[in-house]
Amino acid sequence: MMNLKLELVCEEALLWAALPVDRGTLRALMECLWRRAGKLHEEGRIDGVPCAVTLALLTDGQIAAVNSAALGVPGPTNILSFPGTDYEDEAELALAVETLLRESVLYGQEPADHLVRLLAHGLLHVCGLDHGERMEACQTVLEETGRAVVSSSDRTWA
Repeated sequence: MMNLKLELVCEEALLWAALPVDRGTLRALMECLWRRAGKLHEEGRIDGVPCAVTLALLTDGQIAAVNSAALGVPGPTNILSFPGTDYEDEAELALAVETLLRESVLYGQEPADHLVRLLAHGLLHVCGLDHGERMEACQTVLEETGRAVVSSSDRTWA
């Protein structure tokens, strides 16, 4: 499997500061999730893995606009996934950092753990999975892998 072409996009400087991991850990997390998804593909558990991913970090207002324009759904959501037309195309993930933090409190999760959950979920959508037992099983595998990455990070959430 080749290296992931990953682009991190963020227009709001405060969103970087609000993330429960630093940029290097976020990059390592995405690459690790992508590699593990590749193994799931080799095992026949998912249909394919995109060769490139753009991860956009958005405010609630920004993701609400994307949610409305792309899906016709009003209001913010936690993550949106946009697969390419095939796995050779670039996939896009849009993560609402404010929603991530709010949901962490609501669900009683550490923000870094919730970040792993959302990124694993979004990545599986661009790998061709939809909600159901197959996705849940694959998401559990990705989350275990991702938690190992963030737990080895030296940034702690206060």
